[in-house]
Amino acid sequence: MRLLVFDLESEMIPYIYAGLPSLLGFPDSFAHASELPVNNKVVDIVAAPIDKAKLASSESLGKILGKLSMVQLDVLSLFVGRRIVSIQYLAQKTFMSAAEIHSNFLNVFDQYGLVSHLSRYSYTSTAWVNALPPYMVAIEAKLTKWQEALDQAVANKVFANISCVVLAKNGRDIPEKVLNRFSDEGIGLLTVDGYGKIEIAVRASQTVSSVTRDHSFQMVRLLRDIQRRDSKSKWHLA
Repeated sequence: MRLLVFDLESEMIPYIYAGLPSLLGFPDSFAHASELPVNNKVVDIVAAPIDKAKLASSESLGKILGKLSMVQLDVLSLFVGRRIVSIQYLAQKTFMSAAEIHSNFLNVFDQYGLVSHLSRYSYTSTAWVNALPPYMVAIEAKLTKWQEALDQAVANKVFANISCVVLAKNGRDIPEKVLNRFSDEGIGLLTVDGYGKIEIAVRASQTVSSVTRDHSFQMVRLLRDIQRRDSKSKWHLA
């Protein structure tokens, strides 16, 4: 069998996708996106495990979320991971008045059944949040530039619970000092060998112990896309 030698990062992608079920712990199903825009950069691959039963219970959600603007999706993401969301909290995050928040967001969310009242000044999300994945994995693919990949992977921790780099082995061993750098940063390091096999050199640590806005927004966007399933969807269900 002829050994693989990767000349382009794009040649690594099919082998990374083939290894995703193992990397995600062999979930019932998983969502994935390639070249996902996050803030001002593009992430090579992002994946997340999906519970099909919970997803089926929110089947109409794609059409509902598809009616929201990106700004509305962003504000809706402020409800993720929080049992109570107050008008004051939304005002602090959006720099809008209570009247604007009601008009532009809360009235719309309430109309679609995405939030419910707890009191005059507080709301909570409805059952749709149960369909969100438990965690998200970001992967950067690089031939040799491990330092550049490491910097990108560290930046990805702002939204991803687990951040990894996949390097092409191409017959080379990874120096101990490189392994230590990845370990110190909590970034996973994997390699693709000449047979297309994915191997773990450094295991990633899980981050985002407290929910970040970037993390929540990407989770809501994921849920919208895999339920909507049209040409505009960045996320797809496997």
